Amino acid sequence: MLEISDGCDVATSVAAYAARRRRSFCILSGSGAVADITIRQPGYSDISFSLQGCYEILSISGSFFFAPPVPPVAAGVTVFLARGEGEVVGGCVVGELRASGKVVVMAVSFVNAVYERLPLDANPLISL
Repeated sequence: MLEISDGCDVATSVAAYAARRRRSFCILSGSGAVADITIRQPGYSDISFSLQGCYEILSISGSFFFAPPVPPVAAGVTVFLARGEGEVVGGCVVGELRASGKVVVMAVSFVNAVYERLPLDANPLISL
């Protein structure tokens, strides 16, 4: 479990920790509040929007690979957020994800994580 302090960027904090530890990380879940977020809707790579104010984390996931090369689509953070008025939004984080209070994320780390393209063997003659 990783605790991110008030005012710190969640993604940058986890990425810096991964680099310092020389490990790859995968965020499984998290809780807390964030503020002033910029996100992009999946499928709309050129359209992003900023959310002003404080939002509670409903869901957070992401991956940080220590050893390149990793395509940009394989790394990053995705969030779903809620606000008191019943507003729920989500998407890929493209800017800061600033903690507004304490944010705690549950993450797993990997020493020898590698990026693989599947299927590994495209030979259709092999049967299982």
